[in-house]
This record gives sequence, C-alpha cells and structure tokens, in this order.
Amino acid sequence: DVKSILGLRRLPRTAACVDISTHHGAAPVGSWVVFREGQPAKDLYRRFAIREASGTDDPAMIAEVVQRRFTGSLASEEPPDLLLIDGGPTQLAAARRVLDSLGLSRTIDLASLAKEEECVHRPRRDPVILEPRTPAFRFCTSLRDEAHRFAVGYHRKKRSKSLADSVLDGIPGIGKKRKQALLQAFGSPAGVLAADETEVASVVGKGMSRRVRQFLLDREDERVSRV
Repeated sequence: DVKSILGLRRLPRTAACVDISTHHGAAPVGSWVVFREGQPAKDLYRRFAIREASGTDDPAMIAEVVQRRFTGSLASEEPPDLLLIDGGPTQLAAARRVLDSLGLSRTIDLASLAKEEECVHRPRRDPVILEPRTPAFRFCTSLRDEAHRFAVGYHRKKRSKSLADSVLDGIPGIGKKRKQALLQAFGSPAGVLAADETEVASVVGKGMSRRVRQFLLDREDERVSRV
C-alpha cells in the first residue's frame, strides 16, 4: 500500500524518519528512527545535537542530520529503503540536496509528511493526501510520530540539563562535584528546593545547604516577580 500510494521504487522494508525538536531556538536536536518490516528497530535509532545550523532554520537542521547520518562513523550503517522527513516541500528539498550530493538519491526513496493534512510530498511528483485509517496512513504517521516522540524526549533532556547547569553554576561555592551530587540526589534545582534542609545538608554540608536553598529561593522570588 505504501509503495503504491507514494510511488516508491521498492518496498519500504526498512524506513527511517527524521524530525527536529527545539524551543524558540534553544537546544535544537534531531532524531533518526527506523522501522523494519513495519516495527520499531530501536537499535538503529540515533539522536543528534544540532551543531552547525541555526536553532530556527528547520531545513538546515534537517540537512545536518541527514548529512551526519550518512557520513563519518555512521556511514557504514545500512541505508533505509525509504527516508521520511517530518515537514513539507522545503524540508524535503533540504534532504534531497544532501542525498544528491552523496550520490544516494538513486538508492533511497525520499518523502516528507506535512502534519496539517497528512500530505506526502515526493520529488518530482504531485503531493498525496493520505486517507485516514488506511495502511499507508497508519504506517507513515506512526513512523513520523515515533520520530517526533524520540526528538522531543532528547530535547527535553538537553534543555533540562542546560537549565540545571545555568542555575546551579551561579551558586558561590558550588563546584562541579557538588553540582553533580545535588542533581544525582534531587534530580533538578526544583528538587533541591523541595527537599528538606537536612536532606540537602547530607549532600553538601549544613552551611552550604543554607546557602544553596537561599539562593534558589531568591531566584524563585525573582521569577515570580517577573511574571
């Protein structure tokens, strides 16, 4: 069904999908998920912290992920039959330029899936709107949704770590080891603030515990006053 509706050259026995996740340009990441015979092949999932592209340039980030997947240490991994991009014609064009430059356009079928109407775009073909509840619809949307889930999970992890680092790094006397100990014990600055002072003291000592909690309380008061 997928091969026929999308006009693919071969059955998509191995299908990959790329998605990007960011929040107003902060901590942009990309995901690469793979379905083999229609089922998630999690050993082939890959995640990418965006290095070169701007956090607001989605096509450039798509291109970076595709480029890095097929070059460097990942180049030896088997290419998919179908590469699905989360997006529309602009994202599709960005991925296509990379495949063309690497000589992979003849071996990998390329498509993009736009969320608004679940519309599939293919190079040199008219767009196709997937009919709900059809096998092709379920296959393509499941693959896209899994790539989105994987990207969002990685983005949240990176953004949470970034926020934790920025807050705890501002506390006088808190070095790398103490910061790691606090995060390991309480998970986040909010977890430190919610903990009992005795619990925090067991990690960083009584005097430092008071300093940490007062610093976080002051930051919380600043945040509330800004709101």
